Amino acid sequence: MVAGLNMRAKVWRYSFASDDDVGGSQPSGTILYTGIEARIQAIKPTYVLLEQGVETEHLFSAVLSPGNLSIRERDEVEITNPVGHPDCGKKFRIKGIQRSDDLPNRPGFLLLTMTRSDVAHANQ
Repeated sequence: MVAGLNMRAKVWRYSFASDDDVGGSQPSGTILYTGIEARIQAIKPTYVLLEQGVETEHLFSAVLSPGNLSIRERDEVEITNPVGHPDCGKKFRIKGIQRSDDLPNRPGFLLLTMTRSDVAHANQ
């Protein structure tokens, strides 16, 4: 494990099938990667927005390794290890991706900006 990356994660990609006979659709998820090394931390909201009473999303930043993964915005990162971590089993939706400088013999890192992903219904 790379120094500082203290978690393992799965990366999910969700797709939505066409509407069913009652006008709704259920999301279908595919696991793209498992056992990805990661580090996640909360980003403090700006004081100006808090002072104005504006509700802000809870933002998180993450570092994932290796950096040559095919990840896009709206994919989700689920923390799988360590089991006792408060965010274990929770998912985060990717809002932004930055790739570190890659060298031919070293894949680098992915720097992500994410929000907490909450499931609306328990049966999904």
